[in-house]
Parts: sequence; structure tokens; C-alpha cells
Amino acid sequence: MTFEQAIEQLKDLRRDRESFLKSSHDEVWQDDIDALDVAIRTLDTALKSQYISLPCAVGDKVWHISDGDIHYGVAEWFDMDKDKQWCVTVINPPKEFNFIRFEDFGSTAFLTREEAEAKIKGESRNEH
Repeated sequence: MTFEQAIEQLKDLRRDRESFLKSSHDEVWQDDIDALDVAIRTLDTALKSQYISLPCAVGDKVWHISDGDIHYGVAEWFDMDKDKQWCVTVINPPKEFNFIRFEDFGSTAFLTREEAEAKIKGESRNEH
């Protein structure tokens, strides 16, 4: 279900609840309507703004696996790569730049060395 479809479904549900209102004393139905209004506004805002979720913060250490080795750097800024994919720019000592796609976090990029090591150990077990 898309955001637009969910919003329409919630609006239909809201109209249904409004049909039950008979007097100002129908607080239960009014509470349902108020909650539906909040849900509709929240979905509508999300649809319009297209928020992105950042995998780390500027200044975080980022550990990434490349050619079977673990490297680390510091997240410096967020940008889009040539393929229009969101990336974090990580600067490794000695001032090497790496562009790590958001989608790589959890598979080849991690916020702790332990997670990166566990990934490599898991892959080496699967190779045997």
C-alpha cells in the first residue's frame, strides 16, 4: 500500500467514524477521529518531505570492509554519488576519501570494528 492509498483509506475510516457521532458526548468516536487526523497529517507530511534516514552522524567513526580488510575513517559529510545514491564521505588516514552508500551500512560498512570483524568471520565460515 502506498502512502497515498493509506491516506485515502484513513480518510474513509474517518468519514465512517464521523457517521457515528450523534452528540457532543460521543467522546470515544471523537478520540478515534482525532487520532485518525494525526495519522493522516503524519503520512501526508512524510509523503511531501521524503525524509531520509542517516546511517551515522558527521564525526562518527565508520568501519568498512574492502578487499577482505577492515578500514576505518571519520564521516565528514553526506552527498549523492554520480548514480544519485546517497553516500557518506569518510576520510581515512592519511586523508583518503571513501564514498560509502547508505545502503552499504550493515553489509560492508559499520559503526563499530566489532561489527565489521563479525561480518568477515561470518563470511569466512560460509566459504568453508
